[in-house]
Amino acid sequence: MENIIAKLQHFDIGYGITCQQILETQFDERQLENVIQEKIPIDAIRRDAHWMSDLFEVSELHCSNYIDMCKVYCCLGTMSSNSFVEVRRDCESNLYLLVCSDSRYFGEEVLAYYKEIGKGERSEAFVGDLKVIQKYADLNRRIVLRELVKGMNWTIMGQPFLANEYMGGLESVYSF
Repeated sequence: MENIIAKLQHFDIGYGITCQQILETQFDERQLENVIQEKIPIDAIRRDAHWMSDLFEVSELHCSNYIDMCKVYCCLGTMSSNSFVEVRRDCESNLYLLVCSDSRYFGEEVLAYYKEIGKGERSEAFVGDLKVIQKYADLNRRIVLRELVKGMNWTIMGQPFLANEYMGGLESVYSF
């Protein structure tokens, strides 16, 4: 167990890319940068929890008594400096908004807790908490997507989906 935690501490738990197709075929890059800077804290936390933070279900977290959950909630809808926002275009000129981020403070704190206790009998709890962290990271990306779509007054097509960093056939037209 200690070996697994030691190796995980160097990775961003829940790191992934969520993609949303948008109806618009053109956009103003400067406006998108302004929306990002105004609506999405980078390497910071919100003063108050985002209203969508209520969607995060903490009851499944085994180590919640050892984590600053207020800070966890206030990190939802934020990004770290190793995250990115990108707009890509497919061969039919459809635009896709991509948000890449991780679990932020939450994953770091959970890993620190398990590293500190380092007890093998907690391995089931650890694996369960990793699943909670992944759900949290997914919700974080969805909140960022929602804020960007709302700020840009875009119309979405379908549901957001997990994406692969190397989405074939999509040309990058914007990256932040």
